[in-house]
Amino acid sequence: MSSGAPVRWFGVALLWLFLIAIASGGYMLLVQPYLNDKHVYSEYRAQYVKLAADAQLRGFANVPKLDESDSGARHQAAVDALRVLLTGGVTITEPITIALDSFSGYAILRTDAFRNELANQGLKLELADDGADYAKRLLALRDGRVQMATFPIDAYIKASAELGESPATIVFVIDETVGADAMVAYAAGIPTIDALNSPDTMFVVTPNSPSETLARVVMASFELPKLRVDPFVRASGAAEVLAALKKSKPNEKKAFILWEPYVTQALRVPGTHVLLDSGDFRGYIVDVIVARREFVLEHPERVRSVCEGYFRAAYQVRQQTGGFKSLVEVDSKALGLSLTPEQSEHLVNGVWWKNTTENYAHFGLQSGAQSSGTRGNVSRIEDSIRAIVSVLLRTGGITRDPTQGNPASIVYSAALKGMLESGFHPAGLIGQAASPEAMRSIGELQALTPAAWDTLAPVGRLQVERIVFARGTGTLTEHGKLALDRLADVLASFPRYYVTIRGSARSDGDAEANRALAELRANAAAEYLKSKGIEVIRLRVVAASPETGLAGTSGEAQTVTFTVGQVPF
Repeated sequence: MSSGAPVRWFGVALLWLFLIAIASGGYMLLVQPYLNDKHVYSEYRAQYVKLAADAQLRGFANVPKLDESDSGARHQAAVDALRVLLTGGVTITEPITIALDSFSGYAILRTDAFRNELANQGLKLELADDGADYAKRLLALRDGRVQMATFPIDAYIKASAELGESPATIVFVIDETVGADAMVAYAAGIPTIDALNSPDTMFVVTPNSPSETLARVVMASFELPKLRVDPFVRASGAAEVLAALKKSKPNEKKAFILWEPYVTQALRVPGTHVLLDSGDFRGYIVDVIVARREFVLEHPERVRSVCEGYFRAAYQVRQQTGGFKSLVEVDSKALGLSLTPEQSEHLVNGVWWKNTTENYAHFGLQSGAQSSGTRGNVSRIEDSIRAIVSVLLRTGGITRDPTQGNPASIVYSAALKGMLESGFHPAGLIGQAASPEAMRSIGELQALTPAAWDTLAPVGRLQVERIVFARGTGTLTEHGKLALDRLADVLASFPRYYVTIRGSARSDGDAEANRALAELRANAAAEYLKSKGIEVIRLRVVAASPETGLAGTSGEAQTVTFTVGQVPF
């Protein structure tokens, strides 16, 4: 090989490297941008098709029209315009996760209407069903794995007390059960609540549920001194409680606390009846939405968007044919918990879904809430919290108050306040032209004739501290007034009940004088309750004779007792 051969091969190699460099540069400068543009165009085209279909489905006008010959830039501009149209200019944010369970009261949160309302505000909804594990739910809030969650107020208080902190705050009220939870028993064994007053009595409940709270409300409100400290038989859900009822003997001292649709099934068992249900009282079994405190501080606008989206979705349900009954039937079927039409009707009748106006009243932003001792359409949220904490503490449900005596510490009203001040209306109307949603009535009690009073179905004797009077008079002491203040709160929580105030006379001494003093003291207690807002039509005064008096043994102090009854169904 001549000496010039390596030089030639080197020149050929350089030429090839030069050609490859030109080809690579040409690809990068000409071909790759074209392919990138085509890929981007395809992406924008796919986004445009999806967004345009959504806009047309939802009735938006002025949807941009494009065809295959239009440039990628035009598709990009159209996609941007559609996003503004669909979200009102709100940029899509991180997903918002709400923890919940399969309770039918939460059905609105599972609707497409709610999901779409949030999408309109730029929020992507994710739901996390934890099977009603409230401790797990609270930890998820604390650790930031969910931003919002549903809770019965009692369950939130219990879980917070056990955790040692309250990482979330109540944003709005979803619903209140008004009959969907009930205490059922065999009439042969437990004919009235007073018959629960025995060391043999047992409550079959699902622990850490509203059914347990219902039992604790009974324990805290009625005079049951013989009931054991821990009367609970713990079951794994209402189905297991129902099975226990069916296996029990009619004369056993057992009460079974269930929720719909199991209440309806329990009442089909011969000999059973309802001792008390959640329609007999107010403010104890209330479901709410809570938001993580950090989320409220960092994103108050998103919290308000969830509120507004929820109430708009709820409004749509009310306007649809079938309303909440259809919603519950569809929702239960989707969850694999199909209900019969009868069960759906009983469930819907037992749940009071709260509208916007009722929430304003719950949070003290509008009139309509009951104050201490008075009947009202709804309970102030702070009053509900205070009452629930009291019941749980008095019956051993919790050992510490997670609110530290300040119920407002777990209440956030700014979102609802902003809605009210801006003239929010769930139909989408703004301002005075829109009629607000009605505040629904809980039903008014009627005045009773003497004969009607005698036909009331007995419920039980209320738990009241001894009412103290000045010696030999009908003058209430300050201690007696405090006891009646607490009783007025209890009576406000039980709006269906009529009250017989019985002054019991001593059996020794002057019988007529004792009877007159008993009547005087009963009347004094009645007048004080009236001054605290308890309607006069709910009260009847009776002076018992020494033979029938509840304190009719010689030498026992004269006292006043309070027995409640209701109109037979």
